[in-house]
Amino acid sequence: MKMPLKSIYYFEAVARLGSYSEAAKEMFVTHAAVISQIKGLEQWMGKKLVYRKQNRVTLTEDGIKFAAQLTDPFAQLRAAVADNRKRPVRNKLVIYSLPSLATCFLLPNIHAFKDRFPQIELELHYQLSGRDDHADIVLGFTDHALADSERVLFSGSTVPVCGRGYAAKISHFSPDQLNQYELLHDGDSQAWQRWYDRYASQLVAGVSKVNRGTVFSDFNMMRIAAMNNNGIALCPKALIAKELDSGELVQLSPLAGNRQRQYYLRMNGVRDEGEHVFTDWILELAQATVNSMSLSE
Repeated sequence: MKMPLKSIYYFEAVARLGSYSEAAKEMFVTHAAVISQIKGLEQWMGKKLVYRKQNRVTLTEDGIKFAAQLTDPFAQLRAAVADNRKRPVRNKLVIYSLPSLATCFLLPNIHAFKDRFPQIELELHYQLSGRDDHADIVLGFTDHALADSERVLFSGSTVPVCGRGYAAKISHFSPDQLNQYELLHDGDSQAWQRWYDRYASQLVAGVSKVNRGTVFSDFNMMRIAAMNNNGIALCPKALIAKELDSGELVQLSPLAGNRQRQYYLRMNGVRDEGEHVFTDWILELAQATVNSMSLSE
């Protein structure tokens, strides 16, 4: 059977760092991906290498012996790579971002990154139709499980919101009364349809198919329309936190749609210091956004 070099690489990192989480961070993969690789290596070798209790990682006797045997070869490998790798000076990062993430999350905060890291030049593009082959970093969303190379920024679950003027006209918002409201749609009516199917207590006549309201081809158009009292939109809370805080948008219900959706960051290709600096910065920013939303609830 072919030697599982990838799994050995993961094990060496876990043994050296003493943590699945730290190993995952160093290799820019998920915590679960590291655990999966270790389990696969143990099955291949036919012996237990790692014990895990809560957040602590302890090597077995076989694990300690194997890790010791790997120390010198991996040190030599890292030294050889460092000596032979061409190191062009890269002071520019190419970032492709979903338009909504760019305008509502990245751009309002990018000055803070430039203030801290003025030596790094940024080239920003919209991520359209999945064309991001030339990107160093990609910011997007998915309704599926994250790939090993992707890190979650925050949830993409959506809630019903509208401008304060439109909210003043609503005495009691209810899924069963959806046919009474002007709905705003991002791309098509499917998001509202799924929300209605999930939360309506009964199939109300005229609402079994949600199609009332204006359809927008862009989230930002829909967001601005909602702020200007044109109707009710399903928006990700993380992307409208500022508008909710200011009162420009009013949340009508805690009932969330698109609950499986996640916004993510992905690094492409060679990962140098600049990419890691940006990644650490934006993950901290995302966590601060999540924390601020928790405090406001």
